[in-house]
Amino acid sequence: FFFQAEDGIRDDLVTGVQTCALPILALELKRSFEQTPNATIILRAEEDVALKKAVNVLDVANKEGYPIVLAVAPK
Repeated sequence: FFFQAEDGIRDDLVTGVQTCALPILALELKRSFEQTPNATIILRAEEDVALKKAVNVLDVANKEGYPIVLAVAPK
């Protein structure tokens, strides 16, 4: 599946994407891995994305033991 941080915004009172996106991501990953247990997550991040945001996603995957790789565009 494809998950974009903005997909997590569901509450008008929430101003920060990370506040609500990471729990939704964790649930979606759980569902996906129940259907496809041998999957690998490929985290594609633009060059200008703050490293902390990518690390937060890596942490979600690592907490559950999901294999994940960080992919960057070749130069």
